[in-house]
Amino acid sequence: MQNKNVSLILLSGGKSTRMGSPKAWVKLYNERSFAEQILSCYKIFGLQNQILVLNKAHQNKDEEHNLIKLFSSLQIIYNPFTEKGRLYSIKIGLEKINTDYCFIQNIDQPFISKETLCALINQLPFGDVIIPKYKDKSGHPILIGKAIVNEIKANYHNYTTLKDVLNQFKKNYVNVDSEDVLINLNTPNELAKHLNSTILIR
Repeated sequence: MQNKNVSLILLSGGKSTRMGSPKAWVKLYNERSFAEQILSCYKIFGLQNQILVLNKAHQNKDEEHNLIKLFSSLQIIYNPFTEKGRLYSIKIGLEKINTDYCFIQNIDQPFISKETLCALINQLPFGDVIIPKYKDKSGHPILIGKAIVNEIKANYHNYTTLKDVLNQFKKNYVNVDSEDVLINLNTPNELAKHLNSTILIR
């Protein structure tokens, strides 16, 4: 399934303070890191660009080398300014892509399902942004279109958060059957709970 007009930005530019170690490299029970697990979920879609935005303080040469071997279209870039927040990580990631559409995926969602991603990508072509919903609650990842890609690239300094940007555009929602779009793992306790209850995609 080739989607050469779609890219992925995987955000791991935060401090991971509550997790106690860099989330990108935290291991799941199948010995995949969060980053590897998420990238594996997207692999079947044949995306044009895959960008992992890392906190510069969380560089790990061994883990990064492993990812690059596994995912040929992956590029790893570093956010040296964590104080600038998530939107800055998105902005520097978008500067590396050349597609009209882009998934924005958080590193703390390692249990995202292929079915959820299919539900989003099946909406192509669409307008400004596709947002998944589970039981009337909106979640992540989102899939943004060219207008938002260009707006963040050109006018990043006019906004504080991604939500501020999205509020300027038409939002399209798609209902999904899995609560994975609402699950964010920020602490070891949250991770332990879901390791015992979620079937990982291999």
